[in-house]
Amino acid sequence: MKILPKENLYGEFIVPPDKSITERAIALGGVATGKTYLVNPILNDEIYTMITCMKKLGAKIRLKNGIMEIKSAKKLRSEQRLDCGDSATILRYLCGITAGSGVRAILTGSKSLCQIPMRQVKEPLEKMGATVALTRYSVPPVLVEGASVRPVEYDMPIGFSPVKSAVLLCALTGGVRAKITETTPSRDHTEILLKEMGAKIHKDKDDGTIVLEKSEIVGKRFYICGDTTCALYYLALGLIGGKVTCRNVGINPTRMQAIDVLRRMGARIEIENKRKVSGEYIGDITAYKSKLRATHVLFEETATMLDELPAVAVLMGLAEGESIICGQGDLKLKDFDKLSDLGRLIDALGGKSRIFDGGLIIKGVEGYKGGNAIAFDDPYVAMAAAVALTVSEQGGDINEEPVKKVYPDFFAEFGKNSFAAYGKDVPSLKSEMNYFILSSLGVGSFSYSTVSPSVGKVVKRDFSELKEYDGYNVSSKYYVEAMKRVMKLQGTAKTVRAIDLVKGLKGYAAAGEGFVSAMKAEKTELSGKRVLVVGCGVVGKSAIVALLAAKARVDVYDVLPHVALEFKKRIKENVYVLREISEDTEYDVIVNAAPEADAETVSQKVLEKCPVFADTTSYKKSKMAEICEKAGGKAIGAKSFEFFRAYYSVCIFLKRDPSEEEAMGLYGKFIKSER
Repeated sequence: MKILPKENLYGEFIVPPDKSITERAIALGGVATGKTYLVNPILNDEIYTMITCMKKLGAKIRLKNGIMEIKSAKKLRSEQRLDCGDSATILRYLCGITAGSGVRAILTGSKSLCQIPMRQVKEPLEKMGATVALTRYSVPPVLVEGASVRPVEYDMPIGFSPVKSAVLLCALTGGVRAKITETTPSRDHTEILLKEMGAKIHKDKDDGTIVLEKSEIVGKRFYICGDTTCALYYLALGLIGGKVTCRNVGINPTRMQAIDVLRRMGARIEIENKRKVSGEYIGDITAYKSKLRATHVLFEETATMLDELPAVAVLMGLAEGESIICGQGDLKLKDFDKLSDLGRLIDALGGKSRIFDGGLIIKGVEGYKGGNAIAFDDPYVAMAAAVALTVSEQGGDINEEPVKKVYPDFFAEFGKNSFAAYGKDVPSLKSEMNYFILSSLGVGSFSYSTVSPSVGKVVKRDFSELKEYDGYNVSSKYYVEAMKRVMKLQGTAKTVRAIDLVKGLKGYAAAGEGFVSAMKAEKTELSGKRVLVVGCGVVGKSAIVALLAAKARVDVYDVLPHVALEFKKRIKENVYVLREISEDTEYDVIVNAAPEADAETVSQKVLEKCPVFADTTSYKKSKMAEICEKAGGKAIGAKSFEFFRAYYSVCIFLKRDPSEEEAMGLYGKFIKSER
């Protein structure tokens, strides 16, 4: 799959439901009294594996209208062979459930799973009285022979949530007390679910001790929030590119280690709309473009953020200085060593890294070049590669298959409602405006970014790649090239024979509508007014057509008079073409639509007599605007014009009927948000 490079990326992404919570809820629902309902569960290969295993043990699970219904068996089935696929996490949960339930089961899985050491889960469960026999005393397949287990007090050497959950599941199904002490806090979704389902469980905040008394749990309805881990990969784009928001995401404190590390690196990450749903804290997370600096990630931190580590590593590759990720040798905590893969990825894309006995060192570079990232089979490393390629100079190729294991829709969401602006030195405010409008309209997943022209003259490759977007705006300098790529002109574009945006094979011009709405927003009357338009490019032509429709009297000046004369002849309207701007003429409104125009183009005397000067070319106040304002006139910058042009562009992109009332309301909110 080809990933295109993007700049000034502003977007909003819908993240998938949380995999960790969904898995645990299925496990607990399968042993609870009554029915458990999961609203918005994630459905991927791993979850289907979990469902299959729980069904073999006797649970009844069905999906209907996006809701998963789970009904436990009265008694778990014994003598089952449970295939856990690639998931060591599922295997550990099932070890706990079968050990405590007194059944006999063989737990196996893929070739890679059967190479992962499982002594961490064997030790506490055998301490409780169960038999957990490992192949070669180390790896799966695992033979579990449940028993009448006994209470346990267990000190976990490191914070490792799947092992902790296995102990809690064994104690729950065995009807005994469990006391677990963590030196490093790990994910506590199991504890939250247990408490929500009526278990007697509490945690001592001072010493990290978790105590589960003998309990019975009852099925309940749960809403599964957005996955914190997956959200981080989208948020990474915002930290590098511009601004990204993910809504309804879990903000459980035990899942925030990676965000804490990024904030330590200087990342600006804000959380709003915090609330509690089904026992979990959720919120809307926004990441803003930030200047990142290197940091040192300790081994204890690494162990709690292994799935988030690839995103953090990619960001370290663009941070100032040298970052260190400690791994204590080969980092076998979670089944395999990711650090060497991360180092290879960063080096392949133009970064700098090196592996050492204690972990990985990453030296920040100015930017990634891009390249080939198809050899990485870990889903999270592949997602990190997609992030790095998106913000790289050239983009590159990636293997999308591994990602489907944990997030089947990642690339679909990544490219959904993808819009761009094509041009040189496009201000980031343009992306910000489009982001604000798209977000306010509730579009869901979307992105708006800029694409810079290739060095030298425009090449075919640029427009070939732009076809991958759902729509794009074109700077006036490149509209002639864009016109060659469209098959049909729509709306005002038919009249002006120029375009400023493309959707599919159709070209449109939104500048005219944007200009008139901007004038209304600035309370400037156009009907019957004498207006001078400076410049007869795509914006000038669009403005002229819109002004004529608004019953204004229009003069036009262009440094190439024949361009204006040809346009007048084509539209057959009463437009007066000037070869020079007379100092004796008075205008009600002067519109600058020529980027190269300056105070010499329109004399000071003419500007001083004009009540309104509107600049469509620059967000900054020009010399002409200053002259008009100093003489008591009103100067209108390009911000309002560009906002309304963005609104009409978005409506075209989304095939949505525009509403001037809606546009005015959004503009007011946007201006207010900037204060």
